[in-house]
Amino acid sequence: LQVERFLVDSGWQTDTIYKWAREYSRKQQVNVVKGRGISAKAVPMSDYRPRVGEKIGHYWLQRTVGKGILTRVIEPDTNYWKSQAYLRLKMSKGDRGTITLFGRPTDHPTFSAHCASEYPIEREEVGRRVWEWHHRVDKPDNHWWDCLVGCLVGAAILGCQVTLGQSRGTV
Repeated sequence: LQVERFLVDSGWQTDTIYKWAREYSRKQQVNVVKGRGISAKAVPMSDYRPRVGEKIGHYWLQRTVGKGILTRVIEPDTNYWKSQAYLRLKMSKGDRGTITLFGRPTDHPTFSAHCASEYPIEREEVGRRVWEWHHRVDKPDNHWWDCLVGCLVGAAILGCQVTLGQSRGTV
């Protein structure tokens, strides 16, 4: 199989990531990503209207950044996408849309620790309910959690329908 698209998180060493993405030989496959958590009191991405040069997708926005040499950046609503990942991990094995791992849950201690590195707080403002995600101080690594969330964003960018609903179940 060929990789159609891959996402690169630009939250750390941003300038280095932008430079690499501009110089990569197959730059059409690359999406630089910088997540942003849209709070309950903010306008949801589903209500955004694109400005010139922007593209709006399902809870993600693509825009161009930089001076001189420009870089396209995807900005997903991380609160929305982390909630989607959480709900899918919590579903029963075999349910449509679930995320399942091989073996037993105890076979994946590092992945589990990364997925448990953040927690949601349910907030409601202006008639909108959102799980706002926060990092646990005692669990510093969340890289694999971010990668899982990024896979859902990448699937949505490629046209997959990946929505379950934000407030389904309990946290």
